[in-house]
Amino acid sequence: MKKIALITLLVLVTTGTFAQTGMSIGGGGTIIDFSLNNALKIDISGIGDLKYGLNNVSFGGFFFFDAVYAEIDIGYAFGSLDAWTKDIMDALQDEGIVDGRIGTLMQLQFSLLGKYPIEFGRITVFPLIGISYNRVLLLMDDDGNSFKDAGKWLSQFGFLAGAGLDFEIISSLYLRAETMFQLRLPTKLIKDTADELKAAFKLLGVSSIDVKSTLGLGAVLKLAVGYKF
Repeated sequence: MKKIALITLLVLVTTGTFAQTGMSIGGGGTIIDFSLNNALKIDISGIGDLKYGLNNVSFGGFFFFDAVYAEIDIGYAFGSLDAWTKDIMDALQDEGIVDGRIGTLMQLQFSLLGKYPIEFGRITVFPLIGISYNRVLLLMDDDGNSFKDAGKWLSQFGFLAGAGLDFEIISSLYLRAETMFQLRLPTKLIKDTADELKAAFKLLGVSSIDVKSTLGLGAVLKLAVGYKF
């Protein structure tokens, strides 16, 4: 319910912003969306660390609504979910071990971005910063088996920062390209596992082992066509 309330609030805030002049709409493709380093990290004092993580590499399509200084995107994406581990010796040698593919993700993606357009004739550039929510709808392995409650365990809030460019084709039509860096907060799966391990080590009186969750990170590239009202 909290997630639904937040998304509703974002829509209401953005709808209010759309009352400005210069409103436009459009759609296009998410060429690539990397969410890497979503990991559980166990630090063993004096020895090293052990990591277990998940990489989500996605692509898809989206619609956007633009009101000069704000943009809201709603998209649908397919992703490949892969697991990896990095043990203590691998950490010392800076080598990762890819454990393999888990399955395919189907996702809804929402983002609210603030932007500041700077015009150079037919070209407009703009820095971007904002927040995102990646809602997992389904996780399916290669045998067609789906995983129950994947959305509950794998969905993520995040932060985005980057830049965009609009190229005017005619007065009401333009091409848009955006590239951003994203940070995603730990999934419930990673965070809850870390909390449970922390509690277990504390109960056992083990102080030489620290458990934490890491942020997901990666790049996002989007291309679209927009129409000005």
